[in-house]
Amino acid sequence: MQEKRKEVSKNAICHQSQNDRAFCYNTSVIFVQAAFYAAGSLYFQVHTTMPLPLATTPRVLKHTRTIKVQFFLREDGFWDIDARFTDVKTHELLLASVVVPAKRPLHDMWMRLTVNPQGTVIDSHIAFDEVPFEGFCERIHSRYSKLVGLNILHHFRHGIHERFGAMDGCTHMNEIAEAIPSVAMQVFVFGEEEARIKAAFQKEDERPFNLDLCHCMDSKGPAVLKFYPQWYGSVKK
Repeated sequence: MQEKRKEVSKNAICHQSQNDRAFCYNTSVIFVQAAFYAAGSLYFQVHTTMPLPLATTPRVLKHTRTIKVQFFLREDGFWDIDARFTDVKTHELLLASVVVPAKRPLHDMWMRLTVNPQGTVIDSHIAFDEVPFEGFCERIHSRYSKLVGLNILHHFRHGIHERFGAMDGCTHMNEIAEAIPSVAMQVFVFGEEEARIKAAFQKEDERPFNLDLCHCMDSKGPAVLKFYPQWYGSVKK
């Protein structure tokens, strides 16, 4: 059997079974990674916290979309947010008169926002490394300077729709931008104390903003009773 992917840490244990399928698992408590190859084509992950059921029939990977968002704290106190969007197919694609080879990204696009400690965008850059319609997709480049002035903690997605909707923007560049606010919450609201204080997103004596925004944070539910007992049954004013 030819192994197509090998991402096993040094403390991982791998077993080879008689039917030519490999099973590898990491001995740490963070995750278990399983790799089963049916005719060399099948790969999936099993996480210990909430594992997906094993595939019941052989399957072949056809498309992978990845959106990656990273926050970097700069020495000057500002933040750089680097985000990347990729679409990769395992087969050749005929798109109009263009042929995109297998495993070459159909899209490979970048966005960098520089924001101040309160989350306001002070600079923006975008890049189109790979696009399906070369020479045309990139023409929207300069319009995204209008990201400057928006705040990633307050009504950011609304601002994206206003400035870059339909023919005024790029569908996938907008998807990159729309992924940023929820990550920003992890940095500015649920991050380190200094970042939380500078962002001034919410005062300590205010009702937690995330109440009643998902099933878990139902203000009348058991999770709020356990973790936010003082706000149990409260109503947003």
